[in-house]
Amino acid sequence: MALRQCGRATKWACPTFWVEGRANYDSLLTLTNLASISDSVRKRILHERALPKIEEYWFDPTHEELRAAAAELLLNLLFCEDYYKEVIKPGTDRAKVWALYCDEGDTETDRLRLASTAGFAILTEDKQYCSRIIKEISSKSWIELFKEMAMAERPELQRRSLIGIANMVEYGGEMVASEIMASEIFRVLVAITKLEGDAAAGREEARKEAQRALDVAQKFGLIAPTDRQLYERMEKIKLENKNETTVLASVLEEEKVEEAENKGDEGNENGK
Repeated sequence: MALRQCGRATKWACPTFWVEGRANYDSLLTLTNLASISDSVRKRILHERALPKIEEYWFDPTHEELRAAAAELLLNLLFCEDYYKEVIKPGTDRAKVWALYCDEGDTETDRLRLASTAGFAILTEDKQYCSRIIKEISSKSWIELFKEMAMAERPELQRRSLIGIANMVEYGGEMVASEIMASEIFRVLVAITKLEGDAAAGREEARKEAQRALDVAQKFGLIAPTDRQLYERMEKIKLENKNETTVLASVLEEEKVEEAENKGDEGNENGK
């Protein structure tokens, strides 16, 4: 269920600045570390009814560090099936907030974004969640949101974002995939797959995820390969066939040489 490649949040070292409500902030960091230990600890945190207070900080935009710390804690709690189900079930704003926070928060540290995009990548493995994002966030809003996520300057942020978007295409069903591919996101994904040189440095995984989204869309019949792509594929097939022919000819030549050597050895023995 959980997307392990995004990892869990760990305690963020930031002792040099003052945070309003420092005791609450430190408590969130401690719980974040505890929640990374095991599922039993995560369940204990939930059963102690800590969730409403954690989400209170998560929903509060006035205290950036508290909001980011709460997001990191909730990211670890997503690995608990009980909380995962709470997020994806209809009737709350949790599902939308995980998506909307992917492009919010302090841009210097990107703590809220990093935690939220990791959570988004995990949640988008669920078809119901993918459908809710498309239905509950206006098309104009989610398109702009996905564009910002896909074009994130920080490579790790872009990678996590594109995992989520590619998951939406793959696991959300054909309806969700068609909505995404009919939007500007399609052109953004294509542009990412074509990154080269310095622009592509450190973005190899992001490019792979963008390509995954396009490959799935093509499998659904939502997009067609361009003439250039068809040409490249044909050339690749020709090259592979040529290589196979070359290898086969080489093997046959080796067999002929070996056969001639064997005959020569037999002739020498008969002469003796």
